[in-house]
Amino acid sequence: MLAYSIIIFAGVLLSVLINIIKFAPQNTPYGDLALWILISILICGLSSGLICIITRLLPKSVFNPHRRRFRTFAVEANIYKRLGVKGWKAFVPDLGKLSGLEKNKITQPNNPEYLEKFLVENCIAECLHFWSFISGSLIFFFLPGKYAISIGVIIFYTNAILHILPIFIQRYVRPKMLKIYDRLVEKQRNSAEIFANDDQENVGYKKA
Repeated sequence: MLAYSIIIFAGVLLSVLINIIKFAPQNTPYGDLALWILISILICGLSSGLICIITRLLPKSVFNPHRRRFRTFAVEANIYKRLGVKGWKAFVPDLGKLSGLEKNKITQPNNPEYLEKFLVENCIAECLHFWSFISGSLIFFFLPGKYAISIGVIIFYTNAILHILPIFIQRYVRPKMLKIYDRLVEKQRNSAEIFANDDQENVGYKKA
């Protein structure tokens, strides 16, 4: 949470400094500035909350991790490695705890039902952050024109960073989890076939 607090503080501070330079210290409308920065932050927060509710109402089938939409390509995976996602992902707030899961802690790696839920939540989180990033553009419909750049652009990109980082994490983690999940499902399927064949042979033996 500290990392996010720093990012938000830096964005607000940058916006204030730009406005001071724009209007000159003695002419900076600090009251309006504080009001519109607060409104911009509220718009980003409320739109994210609404998107969170909508994603939770959608059927889980929409978030099938095997869909092409959620596939992490090899080139993309290499980018995440170069960005060092593995090293800093623990510093990004984990809201997955609200759903009983944690992105940095796989408690049941040999349980396919658990991994399936983990993967679905992973896809939900990606969609939530993606649309929350897009919805940040709503601030431009409310801000006065004179603040479009000095507040709008700064807060938009601050909001974008807060949501793009979790997206990187989701798309970095998912391929490995998906591979483990598919392996477990295949193992269960093979075991079920073996047991089924054994049962058929036993039935045939009894008849004989």
